Amino acid sequence: MKKSLYTTVLLIALISAAAGDHSDECVYTLYVKTGSIIKAGTDSKISVALGDPQGALFGSQTFNPGA
Repeated sequence: MKKSLYTTVLLIALISAAAGDHSDECVYTLYVKTGSIIKAGTDSKISVALGDPQGALFGSQTFNPGA
């Protein structure tokens, strides 16, 4: 289940990055499926860290439950 979730998030992130414009700013849209019930939400914290192939981190965000 975890591998499927990570794969889904990665694919969506890559598609979102490829669809962006050519300015210096990037906008990423992530969809995280936390269960099988539609709009059920989660009480867990969800964190995202983005980096380049060399390992440099260029973005980090923690989303609070219910946000």
